[in-house]
Amino acid sequence: MTSIKRVNTDEEVHFERRDNEISKSPDDVSLSFCSIMKDLWNYKLYSIFALISLIIYGVFPPFRGLYQGKAINAINSKYKTIRYDEGLKYSVVYLILGFFYSLFHFLSLWFEYSLGINLSKMYRNKMMKKYLSFHLSFYDIDRNSPGSILTKMSINTIQLKEFLHFIVGYTIIIISNLIATLILGCCYEYRLTLISFFFAFCNYYKCNKKICCAS
Repeated sequence: MTSIKRVNTDEEVHFERRDNEISKSPDDVSLSFCSIMKDLWNYKLYSIFALISLIIYGVFPPFRGLYQGKAINAINSKYKTIRYDEGLKYSVVYLILGFFYSLFHFLSLWFEYSLGINLSKMYRNKMMKKYLSFHLSFYDIDRNSPGSILTKMSINTIQLKEFLHFIVGYTIIIISNLIATLILGCCYEYRLTLISFFFAFCNYYKCNKKICCAS
């Protein structure tokens, strides 16, 4: 006895497709860390210059503090020649470092902003193509109205810019600053540097423990 396979009618196929489209989540374009890092490589020039600017911007503060201390010590010297010669030399070096520090700060912000604009544009195009590929029944429910979709697209792109600036940017600055401080401190007095880092870690652990206990 042969079995007869039931064929869905056009109306059933339509309603089945409608139910599948409505069940889809609007968060269809991934904004994960790995996908963002992968898409950053599409803008190699901006990414490389942003990375260099952030590293240099993070390296400058220890050297600024070093030459500021040398300039203050020279100016406070009781010898007139040291006050004029050494004080002037270290003060000029400190001003030059301050100028380049401000310059690379500006460059890092500009390259981060440019990357944020390009990535936001790319993700908006991806999201728009995905939404346009959905069936019309997808927009019948309230959460998928055009206004809510546009709001979601705007919020996602704003979060992307903040992620690049506050998470990626400041992470690179902190790591480069930490490495530069550690190297510079070890060149002058490694024992004092290690003790300072040990007490800084202990203070961080103690404060973090208090915050966890309070919460």
